Amino acid sequence: CFNKSLTIKEDPKIRRIREDIEAKLKEKKVKKVIGDAKKTNELALRSKQRTFKIGNRAKTERAIEELEPKVKLIFGLDELIESARRELNEGNYNNALSYINKCKEVNENAKPELKIELPVNILTLNVWKKVEMEIVNKGDAIAKNIIFEFSEDVAIRNLPEIEVKPKSKKRVEFYLKPNVLGEV
Repeated sequence: CFNKSLTIKEDPKIRRIREDIEAKLKEKKVKKVIGDAKKTNELALRSKQRTFKIGNRAKTERAIEELEPKVKLIFGLDELIESARRELNEGNYNNALSYINKCKEVNENAKPELKIELPVNILTLNVWKKVEMEIVNKGDAIAKNIIFEFSEDVAIRNLPEIEVKPKSKKRVEFYLKPNVLGEV
């Protein structure tokens, strides 16, 4: 039995070709890995941007939903909310949030401003008289649960619960009876 090892010498030209091929393959793999990494980064960035947009959209939608019930209570809020909704639908989240912030500011500063007219000329002691009172709300918020305080010099009957919308007026009828002589 022979146990001889053979050594085969590689032709230098073939070795250079082999090394060139290996180098090119290695370079392609590196470029592919770099290309894959770039694509991965681009996808991650797009995903992050999309998540940000979805988050902004959800935040804006929640803010609109929170303000929606107040539309009937505050003058001009409906137009601002509609503008916010339009910007949201167009994908302009920053503009939509700007309108939402304006809505919140209007909501916080809104208040009713009441003016009351009770044109009564003549009252008779201890006699009920039907009177009409006009309540004008010059403010930008609804006036609800209005409490009228009259002096003890008069008695009141059938004064209805009153609600006056912003920038509007309401007339109410009730009965008034003076309890003392003189001006009341």
